[in-house]
Amino acid sequence: MNLMKTLTLKNLKLNRKRTIVTIVGIILATALLSALVTLVSSFQYSMIEYQKQKGGDFHVKFSNVKMSELSEFKNNRNIESTFETMGMGFAKLDGCKNEDKPYAYVMATDEAGFEKGCFNLIEGRMAKNEDEIVIPRHLKTNGRIDIKVGDEITLDIGKRYDSNTESVIWENIAYEHEAETLTDTVTKRYKVVGIMERPGYGMEDYSAAGYTFVTYSDELAAIDNGTKSEVNEADTTLTVYSRYTQKALRNKDAVTADIIGVDEKLFEKSNNSSVEMSAEESDRFLKEMENAKYDIYINRFLISYECVFPIDGTFKALFTVAAVVALIINTDISVLYQKQLQHINH
Repeated sequence: MNLMKTLTLKNLKLNRKRTIVTIVGIILATALLSALVTLVSSFQYSMIEYQKQKGGDFHVKFSNVKMSELSEFKNNRNIESTFETMGMGFAKLDGCKNEDKPYAYVMATDEAGFEKGCFNLIEGRMAKNEDEIVIPRHLKTNGRIDIKVGDEITLDIGKRYDSNTESVIWENIAYEHEAETLTDTVTKRYKVVGIMERPGYGMEDYSAAGYTFVTYSDELAAIDNGTKSEVNEADTTLTVYSRYTQKALRNKDAVTADIIGVDEKLFEKSNNSSVEMSAEESDRFLKEMENAKYDIYINRFLISYECVFPIDGTFKALFTVAAVVALIINTDISVLYQKQLQHINH
């Protein structure tokens, strides 16, 4: 072994130019591989951060959660973190030019919601108490209502009621025009402290009848701080935005199906585009979803960017190109090494 080492070093010294070229080649190839890995990782990180800003930092949204059931999410080992919002109700907007979106939908949250929700400020600041509110920019561009930071607004907040079906209309249902009215209204005065971008689809559906206005909730803040128990507020409903653990993400369909109380296999099939459901399975699945414990919205883009498998189409193309480039670099290194080895043997 010592003899081989001595001969190798002697040969390297006798052929310094070839040795230098080989060493430089290996260094450059290693640097290229490192740069390639960094590029792919940076691109993935950028896409994840972009999606969090656009759609919110959550994986699955659960609607109509009773406050007494909130501990089930907080203590679920498959859920890494949550933030909550509370629907305060709808208020008619005088002078709105969009006939299909005549309301303000007032939503309340706390610091966690402002941080992880897709509430991207463009002017002013977030609300710090229940008398302050943040409005969306598309209220002006889409509804032609010009409200500025510092203005005070009065809203008569109530529930949407369908006179035909004699039932309450939920937040993301399209406007029913003549069929609906507002009931149980309460007058509330707010100071506008900020203007934000339109919230993402997971928070404001494109067909939603209301522009999302966001205020602060002392109640949610108290629960998050551990100074108030949610059990005493059984009649209050929340929307819970949940981030799954990395382990849970690998079995996200099973985890979600268990939370909402539907058949796991049917739920997995419904979310797998490569598997076709039979007519009987489809009917059974729809019935189960109608009776599910909660309504859900899945933040699919963020999940696909954060999951390794199944690989999203965008990353599949990127990883393929990266693999080809890495193979070329690795081949060049091997060729340089083989040439150097042959020369030493001779």
